[in-house]
Amino acid sequence: MRGRGLGLAVMVASLSFGVLYALSFVAWAKAVASLFGREAWTWWVIALPLAAIVGFAVFFSAWVGWVMLSATESKKSELLPQLKASRAESASTGTGGRNRS
Repeated sequence: MRGRGLGLAVMVASLSFGVLYALSFVAWAKAVASLFGREAWTWWVIALPLAAIVGFAVFFSAWVGWVMLSATESKKSELLPQLKASRAESASTGTGGRNRS
C-alpha cells in the first residue's frame, strides 16, 4: 500500500504544480504584455520553450504517479520477474537482498 500512497502523492503534487505554473505563466504574460507593449513578443522566444519543458516534466511526473497508483501486484510480478526471484532469495538467505561478502 505504500507504493500506491506515494504514487497518489506524486500525481497530486505534479498536477498541483502544473496548475500553479499555468496560472502564474498567464499572470506573467499579461504583465509582460502591458509592460513592453509591442516588443512583448520577444519574450515568447524564452517563455514558450520553458513552458513546454515544464509542461512535459509535469505530465511525465504525473504519469509516473499514475503508474505507481494503478499498478497491481500481479502486474508487478509479471513485468519484473527478477524482483520476485530476488525477494524469494533474500527471504531464504536472510540478507535482505544485500551481498555480504
